[in-house]
Amino acid sequence: MKLIPFVYLTIDPTDSSNTLRTGKLSIFIRPEYFIGTSLETHIADLESIVSNEEFFTIIKKDDEVKPIWILLVDGGPDENPKHMKNIIQYAHLFRALNLDYLTVRTHAPGQSAYNPVERDMTSLSAKLASITLPFSGKRLCDIWRRDDIHGKPVTVKYIDKEIIPFNEFDSSTSWEWIENHAQICRYSLDIKKCKNRECCSENRATDAMLLLDENDGFLFPITKGKDGHFINPIHTLQYYDKLKILLYDRCCPSISQELHQQLYCNICGKYFPTLKFMKEHKRNVHSKRHSQNNKQLKRTHNETELECVVIPF
Repeated sequence: MKLIPFVYLTIDPTDSSNTLRTGKLSIFIRPEYFIGTSLETHIADLESIVSNEEFFTIIKKDDEVKPIWILLVDGGPDENPKHMKNIIQYAHLFRALNLDYLTVRTHAPGQSAYNPVERDMTSLSAKLASITLPFSGKRLCDIWRRDDIHGKPVTVKYIDKEIIPFNEFDSSTSWEWIENHAQICRYSLDIKKCKNRECCSENRATDAMLLLDENDGFLFPITKGKDGHFINPIHTLQYYDKLKILLYDRCCPSISQELHQQLYCNICGKYFPTLKFMKEHKRNVHSKRHSQNNKQLKRTHNETELECVVIPF
């Protein structure tokens, strides 16, 4: 029986190297019939990590999940944040954990080898050399638990049944909700709380949200420095001339200038990474507003006519 490992590296920025490639490793092993996975499977694993006491010092503060999360994923279809089915699942995670901000970043095609998890898997795979395993996922768990990675014990769990994440939570997400809370790009997804308190609760990371308010509550677009390296978006917010920052995805060589102009709405200036999303945006937002405006104008016109009616006695 083939076994599939799902590997997660949880990083605490206050207890890590400058490269942010060290942390506590968690592995979930599933039998081969789980090979056709979706993002829902990964969300279930994250829920398990959140509820695991071994990760409380990294994930929680004052018994609450930390309000800002950064997820670095590969470009596979089950994790890529440019697909609508995945965007809905990330929105589900955002609301279930009551986060202030969630940013999901993916490596560009051919760059997933730089994912720090891949380097950790090299070490784990080396331990399996010349070992013949019985058909047992639990046996593999025992082997991977023996050694530490980054000076911390590895958490390994065998799962042989499907788990629905946050089962008690309403996961319905409308296009209107996505419009008001998310910024979608070719290789990233950012989700924030809106200012409507009937929809979202108060922010907990108030200082961070105040900084992000300079760009409508989102991180600035990825920008290249003079040395050709990409700049930390937080540094962009703090130190760069906002007028000189490129538009969303403008630095992506796979998006031509002609296409890039079409990806910005010519009515409101909202950016989307695909023409399909742009069409959905105009259909759901501007067509409805146009219809409402027409109704309002018609109502006003009728009221004016009524005011001018002469009734003879």
